[in-house]
Amino acid sequence: MENNQNLQKETDALIGKFRSELNIEGYSELTIKTYCDYLFAFKKFVKKDLAQVNNDDIIAYLANIKTKKRVSSATLNLILSAIKHFYSKFLKQNIAIDIKLPKKAKKYLLCSHLQKFLT
Repeated sequence: MENNQNLQKETDALIGKFRSELNIEGYSELTIKTYCDYLFAFKKFVKKDLAQVNNDDIIAYLANIKTKKRVSSATLNLILSAIKHFYSKFLKQNIAIDIKLPKKAKKYLLCSHLQKFLT
């Protein structure tokens, strides 16, 4: 139990430092909150020290979020961006995060709709 509490304190401190660095880098408060919230949720899922995480943990988390929470592709991309930034830029860990996520579907106007706008 005490080990879990120590790990939680270390995680809180690490994400707190990440928050400060994002602030210094000029990220908006909303982006900072979003990134940190996603990291806390990720930590809760993996149940281990964030420094011990590997690519398989990230893939399992994204698959879990996609199927259980049914999030959009845009949200999944945002979660992945938060995780990538945390590992590559903040921890400077060379974690191989090479996951291709679908982009948001583009919407096109049909010619019949376009004609309504032009007339």
